[in-house]
Amino acid sequence: MAVTLTEKAATHVQNFLAKRGKGVALRLGVQRIEYFRLLRRLSFRNMRSIVFDQMLPKIANYWPRDHVARLLREAGLEDVRLAWVNQMSWSAIGTKPMERSA
Repeated sequence: MAVTLTEKAATHVQNFLAKRGKGVALRLGVQRIEYFRLLRRLSFRNMRSIVFDQMLPKIANYWPRDHVARLLREAGLEDVRLAWVNQMSWSAIGTKPMERSA
């Protein structure tokens, strides 16, 4: 498996290993958040499907929480609620108001 690093990242890794004093192992990008705990429990096949689904779209939008809430309200939704999912993303829900009879 090959890992490509920017020059800045490579320097950071070299400094980390130099301070460590021995060995060549390095743990990359696995922080202790719920999303990564969830991934550790999945099979390789399941994880491959998740990565494929996330990498497939040609466009992916990453919006802050407040922006998502505003988009839903501007679309006319009421009772807008957002929930933090696995410390990694937002889930948003709103209710479309019933049309009033004339």
